[in-house]
Amino acid sequence: MTGPGIKSICQKSMIYYYDYLSKKKGLVPDDISSHIAECAYCQQELHAIQQIDLESDTAAFTSEQTSHLELHFALAYQPIKCSTVKAFLPVMAIPEQQVTIPTPVTTHINYCTPCREELKRLIEMDLSVLQYGYVSQMFSDHTVSNAGNFSPSQIKAITEMLERPDSGIITCFRLKDPLKNEAGETFEVEVSTEKVPHTVTPQLSQIAAPEKSHTPAPNRRWLLRPMAAAAILMIATLLLFQSPSLQATDIGQIYEALKNVTHIAMTQYDADTAAPTQQTWVSRSLGVKLAKTADSFTRWNIANKTQEIHDSRTPQIQSVTLTPAAIEAIAKTMEAPYGLLPFKNASELPPGAVWEKVQPPQNRPESETTEVYNLFWTQKSTVGDIMGYRWQCSADPVTKQPFKVKLWEKHPAAQDYELTTVIEITYPTQAQMQDILAQPGLD
Repeated sequence: MTGPGIKSICQKSMIYYYDYLSKKKGLVPDDISSHIAECAYCQQELHAIQQIDLESDTAAFTSEQTSHLELHFALAYQPIKCSTVKAFLPVMAIPEQQVTIPTPVTTHINYCTPCREELKRLIEMDLSVLQYGYVSQMFSDHTVSNAGNFSPSQIKAITEMLERPDSGIITCFRLKDPLKNEAGETFEVEVSTEKVPHTVTPQLSQIAAPEKSHTPAPNRRWLLRPMAAAAILMIATLLLFQSPSLQATDIGQIYEALKNVTHIAMTQYDADTAAPTQQTWVSRSLGVKLAKTADSFTRWNIANKTQEIHDSRTPQIQSVTLTPAAIEAIAKTMEAPYGLLPFKNASELPPGAVWEKVQPPQNRPESETTEVYNLFWTQKSTVGDIMGYRWQCSADPVTKQPFKVKLWEKHPAAQDYELTTVIEITYPTQAQMQDILAQPGLD
């Protein structure tokens, strides 16, 4: 095969070129991977991409960027107005999601001054990834809310951009058949106003990337498959319901760190109480779990198959023999993540999970010895409401072991998250655990 047909497997393969060249080669479908390995045309394109990456400062696309580009190219062959492009602008303001190749969205921005100015304005707002996601959602829904905890000036700016009418510039991006295109141009753009249409066929070098702080990447000359026409409704989902590139510490590292723990102590507080509501100790090597509240102290001993309860309201210690089912249930609670993380393992994170790093205050001593992360997700309640959750973890940057976690909930009608639980964590030694086991009443 010497060149791709417009609907050939070569075209289907192009979206996987960067995954094929990266460590994520396993994400490429087997039939696509086999084709790329055997196709002279695809191998030529891969070589060109490698040369471009060596000559430029632009890194290869991540899977998240590929998903972003798929949404762009879903709008090919369609007339594009400002109202269509608007929801893409907050995503493109994020450094990791900058788009430097011609797409149906970037070509409209280059021909439309108001959209280009709004993109620059969003970049200058310097919001968090999650906040940009909320802005994109507002632009998609045509409503203004403060779910992202914006300042009054930011809300004012967002409202102005949302209410700004279309400029009248309409663009239509079309891919060209490379077999019939002797000039080597891969696309054409029709630009029109409400009254006077005209067609232009620019070279790739004539389409400047949206105004950014770095030089646009060179022409990569690749075609991407269109997706569903509902891409505009999915763009907010890219940020709000799809994990972005993780920074510094992956949540999976925290799960792994807890798996290596032998002894752990957890002190839980409700949001409105200064005194602990419950203290829990787990010793995996000793096979013992302790739980203490204001009124009782309970010890489960897996090795002895016993449960002992000391209730402050009664003088006697209650002791029962654990059934095999009870032992199995208790043993599961003694495994990582010990109820500290909202899901049993990282693979159970819902598609809606957003993981972001929080910068600790620089004027505090712990700023250099602490990593703080937020996890956001949504989940349907038993009554059918979509609840929002925020889980925050403060962890040691070396061991990745958490020493404090917090949980917030957000009801559908609420504007803000409400703090519900705080848990402080320490890691006792073997000797300290034995001292705890020797507390009066449980000898």
